[in-house]
Amino acid sequence: MHLQLGVCKINKTECLSKNFVMETTKTIVHQFSFLVLDTSILKVDPIGEYAYGFLAPEAFIYDINNGNVTLISWQELLPDLPEIYRKDADVTMIDDNIRMIVLVGYSREQTDSSLPVIYLLRHEPPSTMILVDSLILINDTFVGDAFAFGYTFDYVMSVSIEHTTQQILVGLPYFGKTFLLKFTSTNLTLMKEFPYAARSVAWIDNGTQAVLLFADIPTLPWASSQVQVINTSVTDTHLATLYAVPNNQQTIAFKTGKSAVDFLRITVSNGLPIILTSTGYVIYAPIAPPDSYIGLTEISSIAPSPVRCPAGTFKTHTGPSPCIVCATGFKRSVDNRSLDGSSSNLECTPCSSTSYCPLASVNDINQSSYPSFNQGYPYPNSPASTNFDDIIITNTFQISSTNRRCLLVSPIFWTLLVLGLTGIILIIMGILYWTPNGRRHFQWLTNIFRRTDIVGEGELWVGGLMSFALLVLITFGFWFGFVYVKEYPIETAGDASFACDTSLRNAKFSSSLQLLALLKTEEEIPVFELLDQQNWTLVVDFIQTGFQCKDIAAEANIESYKIKLPITNCSQQPDNATRTLVVPLTTHLITVQFNLTGNSYVGASRICIHGPSISREESYSSIKELSFCHLISNTDQTISQQTIVKLDFTKVINRTEGLDINDPVTYSGIWIPTVTIRSLNDRIAYEQQGTYLRYLSSQQTISIALSETQFFIKNTQEPIARSGEVIFHNILFSTVCIELFGLAFLLFKLALLPLLKFLIKKAKDQCYCIHSTTTKL
Repeated sequence: MHLQLGVCKINKTECLSKNFVMETTKTIVHQFSFLVLDTSILKVDPIGEYAYGFLAPEAFIYDINNGNVTLISWQELLPDLPEIYRKDADVTMIDDNIRMIVLVGYSREQTDSSLPVIYLLRHEPPSTMILVDSLILINDTFVGDAFAFGYTFDYVMSVSIEHTTQQILVGLPYFGKTFLLKFTSTNLTLMKEFPYAARSVAWIDNGTQAVLLFADIPTLPWASSQVQVINTSVTDTHLATLYAVPNNQQTIAFKTGKSAVDFLRITVSNGLPIILTSTGYVIYAPIAPPDSYIGLTEISSIAPSPVRCPAGTFKTHTGPSPCIVCATGFKRSVDNRSLDGSSSNLECTPCSSTSYCPLASVNDINQSSYPSFNQGYPYPNSPASTNFDDIIITNTFQISSTNRRCLLVSPIFWTLLVLGLTGIILIIMGILYWTPNGRRHFQWLTNIFRRTDIVGEGELWVGGLMSFALLVLITFGFWFGFVYVKEYPIETAGDASFACDTSLRNAKFSSSLQLLALLKTEEEIPVFELLDQQNWTLVVDFIQTGFQCKDIAAEANIESYKIKLPITNCSQQPDNATRTLVVPLTTHLITVQFNLTGNSYVGASRICIHGPSISREESYSSIKELSFCHLISNTDQTISQQTIVKLDFTKVINRTEGLDINDPVTYSGIWIPTVTIRSLNDRIAYEQQGTYLRYLSSQQTISIALSETQFFIKNTQEPIARSGEVIFHNILFSTVCIELFGLAFLLFKLALLPLLKFLIKKAKDQCYCIHSTTTKL
């Protein structure tokens, strides 16, 4: 069939009133002598006076008002230039009613090889068209003629002119690049190169924002393609994307005949991006007022009503863009907002100084209300000495001059006090001895003290006095052993008020790491069974989120299939920005995935595992209550769209020996989790690719994988000294004390007493001499 040029006239008002369904008037104005080709290009100037065609054999200018067609050969239009395989063109108007035409395609530079090129043409009405300038966009990569000549999907090119600023966008998807150029009536200038493989390009405003269509970037579940709005004025061309459609706000709600529709071409009309899809539908992004958005709509349908911005987001202008998240330190709830833009505050408001406010915050939240805690306390270490003899000697002969309580509980202090009293008695005995009337009382007291002499066995009356101090020391030793032995086990023991060190305990400890695969003794089996039988409950707090309970579902990933888990309770906390979910767990080895569907975000999440305490009295085994919580948060980001948390639980077995040799051994157990977090946030992706990625996903997932380690920790607690051992060592201590006092008494008897007698004799002799001299005189 030969190529024909025709004109189709419609009445716009009548068309709109009949919902795009009406009869049209068609007129054939020219028939060409060659067949229809895929590479034919037809463009109309902005005011609708001229149409331009770029065909394989020739180009033409069609005067729409007069109906004249002017044919121009390629040799005449592009003299002395290689053959061109045309791909796209665009038309604009400049001063003095001059039309400027931009033509892009592949220029045949070598045999079977072509390079991408752009031509700037000028049309001077009515029929003159000349070449102004040309520019090879990429000169180091050739394209084969077989791909450049025909209409091959990956080798298309797209061009769009911004009429006000005279800028040009050229998309080359095969090369993965988009070029920004500027033109005048005399030349072309390359300004910038973007690393975007845009299949179709268009301008959305006066030279700052452009629209790029990507055929091979999916935006599931809505489309297998994507449209991005970029800022062409940025310095970092990798981060030029402002937003993309479809997104989790501007979705494709109507049926397109495919689960994920393909986008082919894009154009902009009155600021509205209009997209041609592979199913024949033409869709567009309607303009929405401030604080609202509207989903993508089929062009023949009436645009739906605006939807309020999700909690934690805002939008201050009218346009086809989505709402964006509040910055760190700012919040925005869903209250007191209107769809007509009349709200007194369209922007996010500052959070309080004590509030936890990452990106997309909804309300003021005190993070201390959601603390992390666990029961993984370190097992005590054994004291420096685990020998009762060392302990009793250390605490008996310890004295402190700085601590009043330590002084009062020190046995040696009271012993020295008694010795001080003994010294006073000795002085009194000396006075009685030298007093004529007191000699009788002196003899009576010495007889009494000789009877109390434990050390010298009644040999000296001084030994009787020393025995009182010895008795105090021995009494304190027996009292210390009696109360010390009761400081076991540490779970029931109080402060050691009888010693200077209040942390003194009659316990020593040991820990070991053992494989679960090892055989267990009959005594150990019950506590392992109780740990395995403990029922767990998963409690998750989603903090700083706009998700409602109806938006959240829980499922278990078991092997290759998924099962739905019941959420027994879902509640909203008083801060109006936290949802708390309770999920009973059927097993300890499970992966729970929470699917949060919608266009809200989660600032932080707290994961808690709870389990009741259980005891089995007949086997002296029990397990402690499991109470564990871990907060996942960022100071300036939302948590990742796909957060993975791994909880590895380790069995901890506490073995407690009996205080008496015949007492049973008791076992207690507890689970201690270890937390590993993958993908806490998507900061790196946003920094390297752009923050628009935040708005593409319609579902956020948090996976919590529970597993058990292949080893367990065994802690053993046993007394340092049992009752019989304490009695025996106290007797030994008493014997040692007696021997020490006996040694001191022996030294007194052999050294000090003879010296004392010698001094007394010398004193008597001196007195006698003085008395004799006085008598003679």
